[in-house]
Amino acid sequence: MDTAAAKHLSHAYGVLAERVASIAQVAHCNTTYSIINEESKSKHNRLHENVRSKNENLGKRLAHGYPFLEAEVAYCAREEYCESAVHFVARRCRLAFLDTDAAQRALPRIIEILAAEHKWDKSRQKQELQKGKEFLETFKSSKNAQFHDGKH
Repeated sequence: MDTAAAKHLSHAYGVLAERVASIAQVAHCNTTYSIINEESKSKHNRLHENVRSKNENLGKRLAHGYPFLEAEVAYCAREEYCESAVHFVARRCRLAFLDTDAAQRALPRIIEILAAEHKWDKSRQKQELQKGKEFLETFKSSKNAQFHDGKH
């Protein structure tokens, strides 16, 4: 994990950052079993069994140029009651407010991870994508602006 992502996790999750980092690194666990006894190997496998069964390869960034990791989606679904893609992009990582285009590009992967965590069917995934796109579109529409001074 790079320094920017580690700093982000530390700032966003405090003492719980290690939990998110462990989800990110499960797929990248390169423990050399030839030098570890079978009991240690078994403990290691049990530790990561639940995470692997739900999601793997979550150490990647959700959006280029931002420190948000795919592991955060899984963590928020498991531990912070994140129940929708809009909830994640608006309230958990706030990418919707930082860069709506990046949030739009990240939506399919966010939905894929949430679907695995919550066991969503294809219908729910399609619904989440539609709601996410509609939500992000509200950031782009000038007719949603609350302040009209005649200059903007």
